[in-house]
Amino acid sequence: MPTQPSERRTVAVAFAQVLGPAPDDTLLTSLRVCVERHGGMVDKFIGDVVMAVFGAPIARGDDTARGLRAALAMRGVARAAGRDLRAGLNRGEVFWSAVGGDRATAIGDAVNVAQRLQAAAEPGVILASASAWEAAGEGFEGRCRGALQLKGRSEAVEAWEIEVLPVGVTRRSRAAAGVTPFLGREDVLGGLVARFEGGAGGLVVVRGAPGAGKSRMLAEFRRLARIRHPGTWVETGRAVETAALPRDVFSGLVGDAALGGMGGGSEGVARAVAEDLRTAGATDVERRTWADLVALSLGRAAPDAAVREMDPLRLRAETAHAWSRWIRARAAGKPALLCLEDLQWADTGSRELLSDLVEILAGVPVLFAGAARPEAPSFGGDVVELDDLSREVAREVASAVLGAPIGDALAAFLAARAGGNPLYIEELCRYLRDRRLVHGAPLALATESTGVPHALQDLLVAQADQLSAPAKETLKAAGVIGTAFWSGLLGRLLGRGVDGDLGEARSRALVAMHEGSLLPEDREFGFRHALIRDALVSLLPRKDRARLHASIAADLSGPSRSGRIDLLTLAAQHAEAGGNPPAAAELWMRVHARTERVSTIEQSLRAAKEAVRLGFGPRAVAAEAEALIRLGRAGEALDRLRQAGDGLEGLDGMKISLARSSACFEAGRIPEALAEASRARALARDAGDRVRCLRAEARALEAMGRTAEAEDRVREGLAEADSGRLPEGPELDLSRSALHNLASVLSWGQGRTEEGIHLNERALLLARRAGSREQSAGALHNRCVHLRIAGRFEEALAAMQEGLELRREIGDRSGIALSLNSQAACLSDMGRFEEGLACAREAVSIAREARTPEPLARALLNAAFLQARLGRLGESLEAVTEAVALRRSMGAVRTLVFALINLGHIRLQRAEPQEAFAPLLEAERLVREKLPRALADVAYNLAWAKLETGDNAGALQLAEEGRIEAERRPETAIASFLADLLSRLRSRRGEHTEAVRLAERSLQWRKGGGSEGRSLVVLAEARLAAGDAAGSESAAAAAVALAV
Repeated sequence: MPTQPSERRTVAVAFAQVLGPAPDDTLLTSLRVCVERHGGMVDKFIGDVVMAVFGAPIARGDDTARGLRAALAMRGVARAAGRDLRAGLNRGEVFWSAVGGDRATAIGDAVNVAQRLQAAAEPGVILASASAWEAAGEGFEGRCRGALQLKGRSEAVEAWEIEVLPVGVTRRSRAAAGVTPFLGREDVLGGLVARFEGGAGGLVVVRGAPGAGKSRMLAEFRRLARIRHPGTWVETGRAVETAALPRDVFSGLVGDAALGGMGGGSEGVARAVAEDLRTAGATDVERRTWADLVALSLGRAAPDAAVREMDPLRLRAETAHAWSRWIRARAAGKPALLCLEDLQWADTGSRELLSDLVEILAGVPVLFAGAARPEAPSFGGDVVELDDLSREVAREVASAVLGAPIGDALAAFLAARAGGNPLYIEELCRYLRDRRLVHGAPLALATESTGVPHALQDLLVAQADQLSAPAKETLKAAGVIGTAFWSGLLGRLLGRGVDGDLGEARSRALVAMHEGSLLPEDREFGFRHALIRDALVSLLPRKDRARLHASIAADLSGPSRSGRIDLLTLAAQHAEAGGNPPAAAELWMRVHARTERVSTIEQSLRAAKEAVRLGFGPRAVAAEAEALIRLGRAGEALDRLRQAGDGLEGLDGMKISLARSSACFEAGRIPEALAEASRARALARDAGDRVRCLRAEARALEAMGRTAEAEDRVREGLAEADSGRLPEGPELDLSRSALHNLASVLSWGQGRTEEGIHLNERALLLARRAGSREQSAGALHNRCVHLRIAGRFEEALAAMQEGLELRREIGDRSGIALSLNSQAACLSDMGRFEEGLACAREAVSIAREARTPEPLARALLNAAFLQARLGRLGESLEAVTEAVALRRSMGAVRTLVFALINLGHIRLQRAEPQEAFAPLLEAERLVREKLPRALADVAYNLAWAKLETGDNAGALQLAEEGRIEAERRPETAIASFLADLLSRLRSRRGEHTEAVRLAERSLQWRKGGGSEGRSLVVLAEARLAAGDAAGSESAAAAAVALAV
């Protein structure tokens, strides 16, 4: 085997050590990827240490900078794995040779220095030698650590502690490179630092025109925070211009390791966040749920993540809660500074999440510091306006850039041209310096100023003209991609290599390389300022821009991209910019379909809206309406569907009618919902569509009380589903499950409890087989209701406990609280009041934290009932009073009525009949005035309350009115309860014949439903009171037999 030639080469050598237990193969592989992605070569692994070489066997010109960025990326990967990493890097001459015929390696003192720097670094620190620091060029912040005495070396080595400098900062960070000092805004910076150090937290937005120095201000703020408070979490996120990717401004806070490394994609984000949450004092289920919610919010959820099944109406609140828990854990009890750049480009989800987090984290020392242009919407919080620099400060800035004091004439010229805009001042001075248009002491113009560009854009174009022709063409194409771009994509667009061109642009401080990348396999760069990008793109003819946009869209949406939402979103925008609206609309529909599976309904809605705007047609309108309905915005959905027009036929007509049916149902317009569902079924040509239409019809008929017809539609739907014309799989099982669940509810309403339980078992089996936690939890809830009515309390409790665990996996705290309430009711049925109270109290705690008023009110009422059963009437009164206040504030009359009845009951138990009258009378008044058709639903409780106050006649009248109303309905459950009550009331009045008749009527309604025992006990009592001892004994025996 031929040996490689031996050479003396100048290279950068990096040593990085993973601290703690020995790293596994996955982590070591991720470290190798970091090195190779930045153009380096892993020389060797020595236990928990990796040695990497940059600049051999091939030099790239920026090898030291590549080595530093690789070290930063390795640190990010290690942090995402919950580990610390320290690293050392040195630049120097080595002997590059194969040892003993093996592959080549680097040998020499430069290697030893790098290793010693790594050994001297603290956990989490990257140390670079002075030679490496000077060679790295733009793109890094550093803190000089002075001369370090390294082990095994007689001479001290000057070392620098390295951090990355984000794109957008308009300064160099080293004195040797001619730093532009931070000037003129020390008071603003001091105010920001004082706020951070005071632990106030909250949000402050630095606002100013392009080039005003917003990013520079935040960079200086971050630098001071790191220097003055070592170990503090300081992080930066950035919105992407025009892309409006899902919560893009927050993705940077998670870090490159999570988004690109550690497996990246859907798994990397959740894994990194879950590791941080180990210190959050949470259960494994809670940690997994919060991590998946963070991933879902960024469009990176795993396909099987339970949180994907969460109610869309709860997703925003739960997402903000998850982010807040992660931020607290990541900050580890210390103040945190989270900078959010370019907020003017942030998507709606980012703005909402920022608002929610500021509210949730009030009082926590986490400061969000944003930068935004004046046209950005308000974000709340405090605003710091960046005005122009004063003439004196502008003169100081110019002197710093030019490297010498300037004269009055030159100062006046600069003020007239650039005003007080820092970017304009710097660029104008660079222009004058690079063309040697200033001379003397103090500096003055060397020639007439007529040739100097007047506008900032013209000045930036003139700077670009100094590039070589290939480099200039490369940057123009890069500008079409965006303020951030990727070298691999750029090379494919131009059909040639671009590394040399980008190196030239970096040397002129026009672009910089990002630490992370939206495309993990590709290096990401960014223009130093968006205005530089705008100037370059302005040079391209419109047809060339359109051609490049089309090529970018094709690349980002290709099969190798795996349908990533963020890349499809970018592709759609480039397709439209390229003059191809139909292609853009098609891509937006792909985004819509993808977001339904792995992102949020808000993102799905946005994609559908874009497809509608671009003329995709009725199917896009239907998709938009369906998303609006899921978000609880049925009125908006109906408005959009009206715009689609009437009389559509075929698939388009079916989809529009079905969407209208759903919107009408959610809006309470049930007859219209039924009509639209029927029309949709008439247009349906596919068996799957017919099943969906039949289900919509059945739901509307059930809501209208047309139970027999509803059951017919359910049977038709199940027959269609079982016909064999549809492919078996989870989607079909979910449709079958929903139909069986509806059938079980219909059976229960008819008093056929056992049949309802059997149908529910089938619904549950199908939901489990389909893998749907949410549908399984819903079926288990209905099962609990049926079993409680049948008196099978142990089974009811088991069903509720299983449902509760599923709700915990999904992570919706509102659903968890409601399941805990149901569990508390089951335990109460079984006489286990203390256990029930514990469940109710947990529900109260969770509902309070989640700020969900209805689950909180329900939990308070449960707690009040159980406290009363345990004789704790004072606590009971306090809980029920709060529940009444909550429901009154919500404006929901029906639920308020039940709360008022409960308050009356508690007052009666406390022997306070006078205080009980007011809530009970209010409850009756509300029912009669606003809910006359709901009288049957509340008559039982109200009648019992009247009975307890001694108003026997009032109780009898109310129960009778309720029974008459209930008998008008096809469901018999409520009528049977009222008949039982009336039977007992008639017995008390000596009306024994009527009492027996009512008890027999109740028994008839309950026959075959599994709850006949209740009616048999009432019948036994009525017959005994009527003097029919034998009949009473027969009924009692039958009740006992059923119980056994």
